[in-house]
Amino acid sequence: MSILEQVKNAPMSRAQIQAVVLCLAMNLLDGFDLLATSFVGPTIGKEWGLSSSQVGFLLSSGLSGMAFGALFVAPLADRIGRRRLTLAGLAMASLGMLGASASQNFGQLLTCRVLTGTAVGIMAASLPVLASESANHKRRGLVVALITTGYGLGSVAAGLLTYYLVIPFGWRPVFLIGGITTAVLFAVGLRLLPESIDYLVTSRPRDALAKLNRMLVAMGHSQVEVSPWSWTRDRYAARRVGAAAWSRPG
Repeated sequence: MSILEQVKNAPMSRAQIQAVVLCLAMNLLDGFDLLATSFVGPTIGKEWGLSSSQVGFLLSSGLSGMAFGALFVAPLADRIGRRRLTLAGLAMASLGMLGASASQNFGQLLTCRVLTGTAVGIMAASLPVLASESANHKRRGLVVALITTGYGLGSVAAGLLTYYLVIPFGWRPVFLIGGITTAVLFAVGLRLLPESIDYLVTSRPRDALAKLNRMLVAMGHSQVEVSPWSWTRDRYAARRVGAAAWSRPG
């Protein structure tokens, strides 16, 4: 049985549960960051005297950025790793939200919203995969279902925060709180978010074996001395040698 199958068939460890919870929190925050403009857009339009078309552009800018991030940036996860790309998305989202809170005109705010949407698109593609790869076979369906609820919960949080903040303080604190919270989650993820074993085994990045062993120990499994892809290669080579010996005349 391969190391992947051992992990997938074993009960979920504390490290795996922690990874799933982090992915859920990040997905929830994605929903907040993406949909915040939907709740504060009318207030911004009234304050800045924007036309209805400008407000429409503002509301759709995050979704446009999300489509760009998911289609053109998220595929980089197969080259640089899902953990690294997810953390990059969090950093971008935090910068976009903080920039939106300090924007002084329509163009600045529009740019910040496209940046935030791009970050959300990156994470929308990578987080469900990272979460499902952190789960075992028994809990994978439940984990995917939980991750799917993140955007809905994030939108609820955005609506509640807008209700309590916009009237007394204006729209800027909504983006400011989102940016600060995203930055805090980035710091937590930098320390606790693991790379997926699937990526380490199939893509073989630099120091993959050392990273794999650290993850295995955290999950309560034994370390491996030879990388799983070496096992596969050696077994394949052995089968070829055996087949050749069998086919040679006595």
